Parts: sequence; structure tokens; C-alpha cells
Amino acid sequence: MLLPLLLAVWLCAATDTALTRLATPWRAATLDLSIESLAAWAALALLVAWPAAWTAKRIGTRLGAALLWTAVPVALHAVLRVPLRMPGGLSESSTWIAVGSVLLAALAVVLLARTLERRKPARLLGLALALVGAVALLPLGGAPSPEPQTVPTSGAERPNLLLLVWDTTRVDHTSLGTGDRDTTPHLSALAARGRVFDQAYASTVFTLSSHASMLTGLPPALHGTTKRAQSIKATTLAEHLRAAGYRTGAFVGTSVLTGGNGLEAGFDVYDDLVDPPLCATHLWAAIHDVQAALAAAHPTFRGNGLPHWFQDFQRPASDVLARAAAFANDERFSEDPRPWFLFVNLFDVHWPYLPSDEATGRWVTEYDGPLDGYLFRADDLPADYVTDADDRSHVGNLYDAEMWQLDRDVDAFLSALDVGSGETAVVMTSDHGEGFGEADTWSHEHLHGPQTHVPLVVFAPGFVEPGREASPVSGMDVAPTLLRLASVDLPGDVPMAGVDLTEPIDPERILFVQDPDKIDRSQNSAAAIRGRFKLLSRDGRRTLHDLLDDPMDRTPLAPKHPLVSAVVADAPDTLLGARAAADEGFDNIDTLRALGYLDVVDEARASTDEDTGRDG
Repeated sequence: MLLPLLLAVWLCAATDTALTRLATPWRAATLDLSIESLAAWAALALLVAWPAAWTAKRIGTRLGAALLWTAVPVALHAVLRVPLRMPGGLSESSTWIAVGSVLLAALAVVLLARTLERRKPARLLGLALALVGAVALLPLGGAPSPEPQTVPTSGAERPNLLLLVWDTTRVDHTSLGTGDRDTTPHLSALAARGRVFDQAYASTVFTLSSHASMLTGLPPALHGTTKRAQSIKATTLAEHLRAAGYRTGAFVGTSVLTGGNGLEAGFDVYDDLVDPPLCATHLWAAIHDVQAALAAAHPTFRGNGLPHWFQDFQRPASDVLARAAAFANDERFSEDPRPWFLFVNLFDVHWPYLPSDEATGRWVTEYDGPLDGYLFRADDLPADYVTDADDRSHVGNLYDAEMWQLDRDVDAFLSALDVGSGETAVVMTSDHGEGFGEADTWSHEHLHGPQTHVPLVVFAPGFVEPGREASPVSGMDVAPTLLRLASVDLPGDVPMAGVDLTEPIDPERILFVQDPDKIDRSQNSAAAIRGRFKLLSRDGRRTLHDLLDDPMDRTPLAPKHPLVSAVVADAPDTLLGARAAADEGFDNIDTLRALGYLDVVDEARASTDEDTGRDG
């Protein structure tokens, strides 16, 4: 039985590897994926060796039995894992057609294997299959390495462009805010030479859709990207810049931004390998789900909301920034006349809050409560625990410590790029903020001020005058601003909802902020911002609020300001009505669940929160 199991491992690993490479064409092919896949499939074969041998005696084929116990369970999992998570997914006829196809294919393989094993050429067939598998395991294909160019595509002197996104950064926890925090002194030094936008708002509170807005200049209703529909339906900033002669690279710190959804379009290099290559395979998806089920059943398998052995869906800024700097300073391009565009996402201040020892010693004061960096998903935290002021302060301190460390890492990165020379324009912002218990709200699942008010700094010597801007601006303004800095004029049929921040800003412009990403669409919300007023549409109600005096949207102002209310009254419905039809599939559900976007624990806690008075 050993040889049939080895051949099954070889064939399954080869197939899984080939399918993974086809699904991630922007990644360079390496042997790491092949080696990890072989090891994982071999481990599975060891687990099923005895039942495979027992089955072989009864169906008359050893190879068929080996494949039944290795390939078939993983194939069935691949076609069922999404329907099992989607409401009504198992009632779809396509689901059962896929299941039937897998079972028919398994039956055909068993019959073919039993027939061939009774004939003399069986060993020759096995050798041929092994050779085919060897070819599939070779690191062939994948993203081509970008090559230098020697002929400039434009005679104009254009700056390098850096879009630096500090994921999950609320402005009042930076040194740019109005508080006394000195968490980001290096960012403040850069901002002093650039323009700070005091009223900058994320376009939405979900990482993927917010980044899509930055890279398209459009709201989620128009670029079409939500948790349900993880596919950008618009041309991206990188595509425009590459067409205009920029060398483009993206380096991201979270699996939420894994390619395949359109974010990778236009980038010569899209570096999104956050976890080991194995984690993109079908076998690992099955392993993950088994482990997650075990974690739900018994505390031994839990990991503070991350029930994964070596997959955590994020990587530190030190890794991301090192790769980004290597791209910008690649000696192969020293004679290349093209400027570069870098998009860098840094995930360090996102949950979980696990600052370094140095940062902890500087920012985290003595605390004897039960909350740690894993917050409400910590294994030893009571499910019905209600936070107090000390808890909220402690979480904020952990967050500040991570912010301080990130600021130092980014400063070293900017020095390596010689940003101070003025040849590089920088736009620094965030995709959304974070709640730390204000009005009993946490995370970033609401449109309150702490979850939507973000930093935005434009450093572009010769293009932008240093100072501060009080007019409201949006993450949607990032793309048109960078295109202006690159001297790129878009055709008239490529509209953008954002504006160029190098030009004077209309203080009366209306901004849109959306949360179209709830699994239950009736819970979706939207807001229209004009000046210091925000019209919030949620739960079938509309209320007007003062952004500056009422960031948590507690005190409606509509009766006192009928004129302002009338101006923006129809804005949310108009915007939401423009959404394209959404694809109902989840492409990276494990990532969303692990990072808090689809946490079944939080969903279960919602009923408890109703009793404790907490919104979520």
C-alpha cells in the first residue's frame, strides 16, 4: 500500500500546486510551494494509511483507495466550504451539481484504477503519472520579473510616488491629532513639511473596499467592492500610472488585500505573500477548517481568535518595508528613467495589539484587568465581560505603543528612500479608524468618528504648500491627487468621485462614507458629510449630527438645521442606488473571520451585548 499512497501524494500535491499557481499568477513561482504541499499531503496520507488499506481490499484497487482517502475529501471540501458559510448556500442547485461531479469523478477514477492495476502496463502508467506530477511541481510560470527600460515614456520630470497606508489608524491617536499624544513624532515632522488635512474621512470601514476607493477614486457603490463582492469593477490608479510610464510595486501587510480581486492590476510587482505559500492551497483550506472546528469544540485548539498553527493573515511592517525599499532601490533600475509608484499597506496597529517590549515599556502603564492584546477573543476572557474605563485605557495604551513602533519603522524606511530630497511625493493615510469603547462600540463596524476619521498628509514639495486644511476630504481623493502629481490626465470617460488635493477644496462639497459590508444587508449604513455636519442613514432612520461636537452621533441636530438636512437628505440613497450587482461569493473568508470581519464569536456575543447595552 506504500507505493500507491506515495503516488497519490505525488499526484495530489502536483495538482494542488498547479491549481494554486493558476489562481495566483501575480506571484513568482518557487519551490517552496511544491515542498510545503508535498509535506502536507504526505502528512494526510499517513493519517489515512490504515483506512485506505482497508478500503483497497474491498474495492480491488490500491491507488483508487489511496485517492479516495486523500483527494476526494479535499475536493468535496473545496466545493462545499463557501456554500456552507453562505445563507441558503446548500439550497443552490450549483452546489449539488459540483458535489455530484466530484463523486462521479471519484467513481470513474476507482473503476479506471481497478482496471489498469490488473494489466501489465500499470507500472508504466504509474511512472507516467509520476513524471506528469514532477512537471507540475516544478516552479514554472508565475509573475515575470519586471525588466528595466532605457527609453523614457515622458519628457516631463515627474516625482516618485508613495502611497503609505497605516491600516486601522485613528487620527486622534497620532501626533497629528488635537490631543497630547506623541506617538508619531516622525510622521509629524514629515507633516510639518507637507499639508495636513484635519477633516479626512475613510470612504468605508472595511479594509478591502476602502483601499479600493483609494486606488480608484470611487466609493464602494461605484467600484463595487464589498465583503460579498470582492472584485473591483473599475480601472485602478496603478493601471493609469503604469500606462503613463511609472514602475509600479505594491507591498501589503494583510491577507485581506491578497490579489485576485483586482487590486493587483497595474502593478509590476504585487507582493502579498503574508503567510507561507501552502496557505493558498486547497489542502490547507481543509486543514484550517478542521482546526477551526476543533477550536470551537475544545479550548486546547483555540488561539485567542486565531486558531491557526502558523497562519496569522498578517506580517510585520519590518518585512513589508524592507521589500518595498528593495523594489524602489533596486540597482537593476538605476539607469531606468521611469519614476516609481509604491503602494505600501502596514497592518501593525490592527488587532491583535502586541507591541514590542520596548514600546510596551514606554507606553503601557500598570494594569491588572483581564484584557490583553487579543481583546474580546482572548481564550480566558469571560464571554459576558463588560469593559470599564481602565480596560479602555489599557487597550488604547497597547494601540499607542504599536503606533509609536510603526512610526519609527516608517521613518527608517523613508530615510532609505531619501524622501527628504524632494524627489518623492508621499500621501499618508489610513483605510479606517478603530473604536475603543466610546459609546460602548469597538472595532470598526460603525460610521462614528473614531472609526472613520483618519489621518491624511500630502508631502509633495513644489506641488503642495505646507499647512493645514480644514475642509472635509476623503480617501477617494487619493487617486486623483497622485495622478495630478504624476501629470496624468484621465480621459473624459474615466470619472472619479474624488478631487485633486493639490487644488483649493470646496468647503461645501458633500462627502460620502459607506458601510455596505454587513452580511445582513439591512444593517448597512451610509453617511453624507458637508462641512461640519453629517447626515447618518442607518436602521431605516436619518439623523443629522455635528462632526466636531458629536463624533459619536449621539445628539441629532436635524430639527435645528432643516436647511443643511435638506441639502444632503437624499445623498445616501442616491449613492447606494448606484451600486452594481454584487457577486455573492467570499474569496477569503478565513482571513475575514481571523481578523474580525466575520467573527462568529462576535456574532454570538451580539445577543449578550443587547443585555449589557453594548452596540458591538
